[in-house]
Amino acid sequence: MNSRLFIAGAVAAFATSAFASGASAESFTFTYTNEAASMVSAASPSGPLYAGSWKGVLTTVMKSGAALKSNFQCTIWPTPGQGTNQSMICDAADTSGDKYSVTSNCLSSEKGPSLCWGYLQGLSGKYAGKVGVMSQIGGGASGAGQGAWAD
Repeated sequence: MNSRLFIAGAVAAFATSAFASGASAESFTFTYTNEAASMVSAASPSGPLYAGSWKGVLTTVMKSGAALKSNFQCTIWPTPGQGTNQSMICDAADTSGDKYSVTSNCLSSEKGPSLCWGYLQGLSGKYAGKVGVMSQIGGGASGAGQGAWAD
């Protein structure tokens, strides 16, 4: 079995069940598209290291059926020698101006899509005081994922 697919499946199962016992948890799915990344690189003994940032649009569909659009900006950097090879942070604001952030770890390679999973932190509006989890798979200019918010 492909270990990357196993990890993605385990993360997805965790993301959809982690808050299921909470009375007000709500799961969601999402898709995103993004602009080309602005990248920087540095030499290292194991080969070049790349970091970058980009902006994009996220479409989220809540379990209730409500659809939300958000604009996001992300930064990713290498984490050599760790269990994952990249870490990422993102800030997002939906069309009502309510904000949240995402902190995640990713497995990526030049041969396939990136697999990421992480923590959601509500910053304002309907997200204020909420936390959650997410997982995603994507590469290039688009991707998809799922997660859950808990109050």
